[in-house]
Amino acid sequence: MSTRWMYNSPTEQWNIADATSTGRQTYGGHFSAWYTNQEILRIVGSLLKSLSTVPDRSITEQVRDLVNVLIEMLVQLKVSGYEMRNLPPLKGIILDDGAFLVEWLSYNYRVGFVFETNPKDSMWYLVEKGEALDENKSGSLGNEDKQAILRHLITYVASNS
Repeated sequence: MSTRWMYNSPTEQWNIADATSTGRQTYGGHFSAWYTNQEILRIVGSLLKSLSTVPDRSITEQVRDLVNVLIEMLVQLKVSGYEMRNLPPLKGIILDDGAFLVEWLSYNYRVGFVFETNPKDSMWYLVEKGEALDENKSGSLGNEDKQAILRHLITYVASNS
């Protein structure tokens, strides 16, 4: 039997269910995503809650794209036996200028996404902390292959957590 969590906001309804289920679900009313479990909910739950405060539909859609890729990759990691307890939770906050910041924070790195009303102005960054600062990078989410960037950053987090 799968466990279900519901998250409701005026514009969204998120169903996140147990990864042991073999079905598919409607995700946010628009996307399909693999069922996932409580570990994955721990990683994305805070972000989903803070997303309900975002008044801008364009930003909400962009963050939903990120969460869709993230959950798909996390389920793949879980199925392959990856121990997700070391992955930090994602945090989200509205910035003073109306942009939405999503960050993954660790002692070793900071991975972030800044979503703007105009998707071409949205960006990502990776900052390593400590002695080895050889992979500090940033770039646009609007002009590059967003899926490839997201997958690279999620892989980085999984490899360095």
